[in-house]
Parts: sequence; structure tokens; C-alpha cells
Amino acid sequence: MAWIATAAIAGSMIGATLALQLRALGYRRMDEQALPAPRTAWWLAPAVGLSWAWLTWHLQGRAWPVLALWLPLSAALGWLSAVDLDVSRLPDAVLRPTAGWLALTLIAHGIITGSALSSLVPAAIGVVVGIAAWVFHHVSRGAFGFGDVKLVAVLSAAVAIVSPSLVLPALFASCLVAIAVALVTRRREFAFGPSLAVGCVLAVGLASLT
Repeated sequence: MAWIATAAIAGSMIGATLALQLRALGYRRMDEQALPAPRTAWWLAPAVGLSWAWLTWHLQGRAWPVLALWLPLSAALGWLSAVDLDVSRLPDAVLRPTAGWLALTLIAHGIITGSALSSLVPAAIGVVVGIAAWVFHHVSRGAFGFGDVKLVAVLSAAVAIVSPSLVLPALFASCLVAIAVALVTRRREFAFGPSLAVGCVLAVGLASLT
């Protein structure tokens, strides 16, 4: 329990730091400067804190690259969610380093476990799901953003490193969260990034049940 409490405190501090950094609106492009100022992302502190506690609780028995991947990833998901809620965009400035960190931890996981498949299978799943999401992006005529395509690919591989069987439940959970958001807000168009983040982080906790 001490590790879980420590993770919750550390995550809350990181979330609060991210909320303060976002107040500068440095992520906005020139054509977004005239948009109304967003509400302070105070929710990042409890959200990242809870996600770090949740992930530490369920993943602490796994090979260390798994937790080393998911803790920074959940913080990045918080930042991306806040930006997506503001400007309906998932910046490459965070997506690219996140994908790079995923690649490094996949390699480390294969070395630690002594199994190349433990790296190759999640990577392959990320590619396959990413291609499917790219097709959906074109079928939806851009309603499903290209940033969402990249995030889906990254999250699918990240979930698969925990358990390949959790990828579909994670995506299904994300869709359920999105449907709930649509019903509550009565909006047909909304940021999908936060739903992906919540659905996948929650689903990773199911790894302890498999």
C-alpha cells in the first residue's frame, strides 16, 4: 500500500504541474489564439494521481518496463486530454515522444523477459489497430481525427504489452465512455482523446483478473 500511496502523491504533483503549464496556452496554434480561454485544468492533479495509484496497484508485479511505460503515458494522456478538450486536437509535440518512449520500453521489455515476442506482438497489434483506425478516419471523412488514429495505435500497443487480450476490451470501454459523454452532453461532435485515455487506463487494471 505504501507504493500505491506514494504513486498517488507523485502523480497528483505531476498533474498539478501539468495544469499550471497548460495555463500558458503554449500548445495553441496561431489560428487558435482567438478562442475563449479554457477553464483551469485543475482536474489533472486528482486524475493523474488516481491513474498512477490504479496502475501501480495492478501493474507492480509485472516486469519493470510495463510500469515504466504506463506511468509517464498516463501523465501524457492527461495533458493530451486537456488540450483535446480545448482545441479538439492532439499535438504531435507530445504524441511523437510518447510513441518513442513506447518503442524504447517495448525493446526493454523484450530484453528483460528474454522473449522477442513480448515486444513484437504488442508492436504488431499497434500497427494493425492503427491501420484500422486510419481506414475509419477516411471513412468518417475526418470526423475521427488523425490525431486519434495515432493515439489509438500507441494505446493499443501499450495495452498489449500488459495483455494482448485486453486491447479489444480497452477500445470497447473507450467507446462506451464516448457514448456516455455524448448522451450527457447531447453533442454529436466532441473530443475522443479523453475517452480513449479513460477507457484504456481502466482496462489495464483488468490485467490482474486475467
